[in-house]
Amino acid sequence: MQRFKTLLPCKASLILMALCLWVLALLPAKEASGSIFGLFLAGACLGSALLVWRFQNLKVLFWWLFCLVVFQGSVWLQQPQKPASGIYTIVNIRNGYAIAQNGRQRAIVYETEDLLLDQKVELSGFEAIHTQRNEGLFCFQDYLQANDIQYSATQMNPLKTSQEKAGLNGFLLRQKIWIFVNSRSAAPLYRLLFYGLSEDENLDWISTTGLPLIALVYGIRKRLSYRVEKKKLNWLMVGLQLSLTFFFPVRQASLRLLVFQICTALFSDWNVRWPVSMLAFLWISPFGADSLSLVLPAGISFFSHFVQASWQKKVVGMLWIAFCQMIWLKELNLLMLGMFLWFRSLIGWVFLLSIPGLWSAPYGELFLKLLEGIQVSLDWCTVYGSPPLWYLTLFGGLLILVVWKWKTKRFVLLLMAVCIYPWSWNLDPFFHVFQIDVGQGDAALIVEPFQKSVTMIDAAGKMNTDNATKLFIPFLQRHQIRKIDRLVVSHGDFDHDGAVDSLIQNFPVLQTIRSTKDLDPSQIDQTLPGKPAKLSIAYEFWLLLNERESDPAQENDQSLVCLFQYDGFRYLYTGDASIAIEKQLQKTNNLEADVLKLGHHGSNTSSDPAFLKAVHPTLALISAGYQNRYGHPSVSVLETLNAQGIDRLNTADHGSLHLFSMPHLLFVTSADGLVGWIWKS
Repeated sequence: MQRFKTLLPCKASLILMALCLWVLALLPAKEASGSIFGLFLAGACLGSALLVWRFQNLKVLFWWLFCLVVFQGSVWLQQPQKPASGIYTIVNIRNGYAIAQNGRQRAIVYETEDLLLDQKVELSGFEAIHTQRNEGLFCFQDYLQANDIQYSATQMNPLKTSQEKAGLNGFLLRQKIWIFVNSRSAAPLYRLLFYGLSEDENLDWISTTGLPLIALVYGIRKRLSYRVEKKKLNWLMVGLQLSLTFFFPVRQASLRLLVFQICTALFSDWNVRWPVSMLAFLWISPFGADSLSLVLPAGISFFSHFVQASWQKKVVGMLWIAFCQMIWLKELNLLMLGMFLWFRSLIGWVFLLSIPGLWSAPYGELFLKLLEGIQVSLDWCTVYGSPPLWYLTLFGGLLILVVWKWKTKRFVLLLMAVCIYPWSWNLDPFFHVFQIDVGQGDAALIVEPFQKSVTMIDAAGKMNTDNATKLFIPFLQRHQIRKIDRLVVSHGDFDHDGAVDSLIQNFPVLQTIRSTKDLDPSQIDQTLPGKPAKLSIAYEFWLLLNERESDPAQENDQSLVCLFQYDGFRYLYTGDASIAIEKQLQKTNNLEADVLKLGHHGSNTSSDPAFLKAVHPTLALISAGYQNRYGHPSVSVLETLNAQGIDRLNTADHGSLHLFSMPHLLFVTSADGLVGWIWKS
C-alpha cells in the first residue's frame, strides 16, 4: 500500500492537472477539424511542459498523460454520430421539442404532445438543425450542439403501448411520473422543479444554474446534518442522487452533483476532492466543461479555497457569481451577488414545501405564484449586457490577482470593475460594425468608440414575428445601447424596413432617414456628381448618388448607398441597388472600400464584375437566409468573388458578423466562432 502511494501525484499537481484538462475540455472537442486538433495538441504539450517545469517529476507527467488518454477515449466513445432511420428512445422532453436517442445517435422531434419519457419512436428523414445566430443572444442551434444534437427528425411514428409492442417500451415508472406531474393544475411549477423546464423566459436562470435539483439536495442535506454523522450523510446523499437520476432524466447538473457527492464521501481533503471530482466529471462528460451548473459551483469552490478569511471567501464567491452571470446569462443581477446562497436555500425550501401541491391544486398554485414573485423581485436590479472582450479580460485578470495574493488595492480595483459593468460598452475604444443575422434580410449596426454615436442601416422584418422586440432590442440591450442616433432605411422592401416602425415605437430613435428629404439641405454637396450627402457624424459617412437615373417603380434601384470610413478602413453598403445603379456609381465616386456588403443579398442582379473590381474590397459581407427560396447568394457572384480573390462571409453560414477596429487593424469575428483580421500599413 505504501509503495502504491508513492506512485500517486502530489496534491498540488492534481489541482494543476484538473485545471489544465478543464481548459482543454472547453475547446470544441466535437469538432473534428485539423485546427481544433492542433490546438488541443498544442494545449496538451503546453500542459505537459508546465507540469514538468513546476514539479520536475516524471511521475506527474505519467499521470497527466493518463488523464489525457482517458479524456480523449471518452471523447471518442461519446462522439455523436449522424442519426439513421430506426427505433429511438425519448430520453427527455423539453418545451416544444423532445430528445430521442439510439446509442450515440441523437435527434430532436417537435411533435411532443403525445410523447412520454422512455417511449420508443420510429424516426426517419433527418435534416441538419439551423437557426439564427447573433452575438450575445441565445441560439437554439448552439444550445443543442452543446448537448450533442445536430439533427432533427422530419418523420416520427410513435410506438404505442400495447401487448404486441410491450417489449419496445422503456421504463414505465418514468412515464407514470411524467404523466402525473403534467396532470397537476400547477404543472409549470413542477416541470421546472423536477425537470428543469421553464415556460417563462424570466425563470430560465433557475434551470440554467441547475438550482431546482441542487437546492433540493442541499436543503435535505442541511436538515439531516443535525442528526446524521457526516460520513454516513455523505453516502446517504449519494443514494439520494442515484435515486433521482433513476426516476428523472439525467442532466448536466444532476450528473455533476452526483460525481461531486461521491468524491465528497470518498475524500475529506479538499486538495484531493476538488481535482478528482473535476477529472472524474470531465472523463464522464467531456462535452459538459462549459456547463454553468459545473462552472459556477466549481469556480466558487476553487477560488474561495485560496483566500483565508471567511469574509474574503464570501466576497470571492460573489465576484465569481458576477463573472458567470456576465458570460452565461449576459446580465448582472445585483441582488443575486450577495444572496445567491440564500436564494439556493429558498428554492430548496420551495421544492420541499411545494410537494404536497401535487395532490392539492390550490396549494401548488400558491407556490407557483411565490416563484413568479421571486422573479419579479429580481427584475428591478438586473443590468443587461454581454460585456466586451477587454472588460472580461480585465475582470478575470483582477480576480486571479486578488485570489493569488489578497491586496486591498487589487480588491478595490476589482470592485471598481464591477461598478463600471453597466457602462462597459460606453468605455469601449473600438469602432464596431455588426451585420446582424436576420435571415433573409438586412440589418447593420455601426457604433463609434465610447458609443459617441450609434447608426443603424435597415431593420428587416420577419413574418409572424416582431423582429424589433424579439431580436433588435435584445441585441441592443446586450451591447448596452440605450438609443439609436440615426436609422438609415435603404428602401421600402419588407426585408429591409419591416421592423422599422415597431423599433421606433419601442426604442429611442432620434432620427430616421429614408431619403435625402429627411436631411438638412446643407448636408447635400451640390458640387459633386450625384449630389452625395454627408451625415452629421464625427467621422466620414456619406449617402452616395442621391441624384440618379432610375425607374421610380423599381424600389430596389431607389436604395440609399452608404459609404463610411473609420480607422483607415472604408465600408460600402449598397442596399438592393442593381447593376445599373452600380455602373452610375462608378462614374461619380471613388468607390474603393475594404469591406463591401454585397447588394441584394448576393443576387446576380447586383455585384457586377466591373463594379467589384472598382471597389476592390478585401472582404465581402452577405446577408442572406439559410436555404432561402431565392437562391441567394448567386453562384455566378460567388465565382466572381473567387476569381478576384475577395474573401466572403455569409450570415446564413456564420450567423452575425462583427467587425471592430483600431487604427490600421480590423478584427473580424462571427457568431459561430470564426476569427480573422485585416492589416493596413
